[in-house]
Amino acid sequence: MIAFIVDSFLTFAFSVTIASFTGISVADWWIEVWTSDEPGWGAFDWIGSVTGMVYFSIWVAVWSTTLGKLLFGLEVVRNDGSKVGVGRAFARYWCYLISLLLLGIGFLMIAFRRDKRGLHDLICDTKVVYR
Repeated sequence: MIAFIVDSFLTFAFSVTIASFTGISVADWWIEVWTSDEPGWGAFDWIGSVTGMVYFSIWVAVWSTTLGKLLFGLEVVRNDGSKVGVGRAFARYWCYLISLLLLGIGFLMIAFRRDKRGLHDLICDTKVVYR
């Protein structure tokens, strides 16, 4: 879980950097998030989504890990131990959203399952193992 928090912080930092280079004000986005009565997606939200999608998909597909997981000596593999491809890594990223939409229960499953697999792992036939 701490690895995911590290990765989330990194993707947010990457998103802020990209936004600042494109002239998008992150401060205006932050004010809008906390003061707007109407939910909606702005440019920064799109940048954050694309950054997260690229980061999690590419890192897992190419290096079988993310920077956060690397800090803890973890890697993502298929259930049979083989490497995760780009399509499966992409799907796994979007399955994170399902876990979040279920009030985090998909992530909470990791703490209670003997095999330590979350909903995203079950859906995508993946698991996180020590290197």
